[in-house]
Amino acid sequence: MDTDITVIGAGVVGQANAYELSNTYQGANIAVLDKNPDIPGENQSSRSAGVTHAGVYYDQRVAPKRAFHCVRGNEMLYQLCGEINVPIAQTGKFIVAANNQDQSELERLLRISHENRVPGIRMVSGDYVREREPNVVAQSALWVPSSGIVEAAAYVTKLKELSEKNGTNYLCNTKVEDIRPIDDGFEVTVTQGDDGYSFTTSKIVNAAGLWSDQIAKMVSPDLPYTILPGRGEAAKFTIDRPELEVRRNVYPAPSLITKPDGSTHRSVGVHLTPTFDYDGQDGFKLSNLVTVSPLFTENSFRFGKEDYRSGLARREDFLRAVQGYFPSLNLEDIALHQTGILAFLKGSKDFVIEQDPRYSGMINLVGIMSPGLTAALSIARTVREDLLGPIDNRK
Repeated sequence: MDTDITVIGAGVVGQANAYELSNTYQGANIAVLDKNPDIPGENQSSRSAGVTHAGVYYDQRVAPKRAFHCVRGNEMLYQLCGEINVPIAQTGKFIVAANNQDQSELERLLRISHENRVPGIRMVSGDYVREREPNVVAQSALWVPSSGIVEAAAYVTKLKELSEKNGTNYLCNTKVEDIRPIDDGFEVTVTQGDDGYSFTTSKIVNAAGLWSDQIAKMVSPDLPYTILPGRGEAAKFTIDRPELEVRRNVYPAPSLITKPDGSTHRSVGVHLTPTFDYDGQDGFKLSNLVTVSPLFTENSFRFGKEDYRSGLARREDFLRAVQGYFPSLNLEDIALHQTGILAFLKGSKDFVIEQDPRYSGMINLVGIMSPGLTAALSIARTVREDLLGPIDNRK
């Protein structure tokens, strides 16, 4: 098997690239490799909260790529999901302040949002919040109308289906063991179960998520990328009484967490996210299930890239994190839900979206964590337009 383009990783970023490239380079031989046996597999995408972010959190001085691709990707995501019938809803989001310190943080986010040209965002009063979400307590809040929710698994599955219709070849249960630069491309060595083989490819898009640093270093071992896996946990509750009703994304003011390299990361905080009733056939609507996530603890950076179970948080930790702005939630309402592992990039707060410095056919997408789900289509557009270069004479 020899290919024109090989995408490594079948999470949402890899799928968005496969979709974008197969739509553009019709007739090209495109392959997507993923180590998981199925798609969606165990990765950041399959364990996402499914929030469509607006671009509120990403200061252009620190994270210009996250800022740009989130805002552009937000618009692209709503448009595409509407066209391909993937569950998506522009619910809007409240980011609430409980005190004057939180209020200062909201003013910082409002400045960033205006710089990023986030549409419609404004500061509102606590009364404004209560009129729309009576069970949420706030001194004030940011109202972010372009935020919402998307059914992440359905979205990834649909992108795969559309890419396959365009001729893309998917190889699951396929682990990349080595990549060697050769004339006019690369030789890729993989294993599938007990079998191993090599093939050549002209271009590679490295969208391997938590393993993107290792894939990049197969081509250029001296690259400075190191992924720090950080585990965010989720709980859930059912709206089974009026006091638990919530129909929008509700977030606290951001808070700082410390990564193993000593740097800090401003977390969006433990938030409430509505979910869909969706059976894959008969349409969708908001369900009575609400997720509570992501919770980071002192253990969050102590586990590896595949440990979803050791040292899990308690229900009490989730209750403590949200009861200041959602006081009607009780301990018995909460059930533990799932765990996600995020690809924090050591020494950086931004995405890496760039060509290998020596081999221009190798495109590295490293440290693509939140808002990667929202940003994926925009990242894929940049890969195609600015980084990939010509693919033979195909249109």
